[in-house]
Amino acid sequence: MKVLMVVPGVLPFHTGGGVAEVNWAILKELRARGHRVMVMPPHDKVNPRAVADIEAIGAEVGTGWESADIQAAALAWLPDALYCYSMSALQRTHLIRGIPRMVVVGDLDHQVPLYRRQYYLRSQPITYPELAQLHNQAMLIKESVLPSLQQCEAVVCNCFHHSQWLTQMGVDNQYVPNPVADPMPDGWVRKAFPNNVWPRVSMAGHLGGIATLSGLYFLAEDMMPYWRGLECEIRIAGAEELYPDLATRLMPYMGEGGPVHLLGYVDDIQQEMMDCEVFLVTTPIDLGVRTRIIDAWALGCCVVTHTANLAGFEPGELLHGVNCLVGGTGKEIVAQIKQALASKELRMQLGQRGRETYEKHHRSAAGKTVDLIESLCRAEVMA
Repeated sequence: MKVLMVVPGVLPFHTGGGVAEVNWAILKELRARGHRVMVMPPHDKVNPRAVADIEAIGAEVGTGWESADIQAAALAWLPDALYCYSMSALQRTHLIRGIPRMVVVGDLDHQVPLYRRQYYLRSQPITYPELAQLHNQAMLIKESVLPSLQQCEAVVCNCFHHSQWLTQMGVDNQYVPNPVADPMPDGWVRKAFPNNVWPRVSMAGHLGGIATLSGLYFLAEDMMPYWRGLECEIRIAGAEELYPDLATRLMPYMGEGGPVHLLGYVDDIQQEMMDCEVFLVTTPIDLGVRTRIIDAWALGCCVVTHTANLAGFEPGELLHGVNCLVGGTGKEIVAQIKQALASKELRMQLGQRGRETYEKHHRSAAGKTVDLIESLCRAEVMA
């Protein structure tokens, strides 16, 4: 089977956040089953390490991400199926006819500019016409999303509450848990847990991404006023720089003697996560599903998170006191961090149960997605 994979933003890669990691898991599974894959990159300036990794597992990287480029690749390569991640990728394939399409939905695309409108207004100078443009962009996306999805042969949603919304809107879709490739070998069990003299609380994410941006505002405004007396460091890993307004709000807690440390881009984020006592996810908005929680579970980390992140998982999957600690306010989350830091046994228990949750729900999710692609191609042949 030949699959043309159209991806937005970044190429598939084993680290770097949700889009890169989800598509890497799918790509690896396709190649493991012997299928040929060509990845159409999101733009000309691509990560050379990602290209090298893609080619190392026997996949190809195409040229160009415009509709005409993708159409040309399809005409020359003659794939059996189109795999599109998100609406922006799907829209690039509108010129192609006669090839079954699967689109995978993570975030609901029309919600992204609405949240950006909310946080951009606070984080950087923005004019009223620019705000109106973000709102209009959201409405236009929403208007086009449902008809476009209804025309696809298969729709997969990796986020539980977004899958429910699509069903309510009349879009037939299948929920598949967010896939993340296992960074560890089969049968791995975490046996070593950090116990730093000065405990570490780690966060990770692209500093310009809406999930990270909203989470850092929550950290600065809702959590830090309750941080007094908590002897640990907060390590924030992520590419790009803080927006000026957010940097100003965090400034009192940074610098010499402050608990907050900006690490910049960290090449080995898995090691950073495994070296921390607590992995913290403060995103306070119900957009998508937090891949970083799944990453942390896969590594057996102790996770503390905001209640907003419950929505992206199946009911009963993310459980307070079982595989994570959850709080709905800054004061509550700081209290959960204090509880975790006070007990190594609790951290180990949460990490072990988190790994079990990953193995049950997310380790096989890429396989389920590829099963659907294969069935789509079989149905096309039979037709």
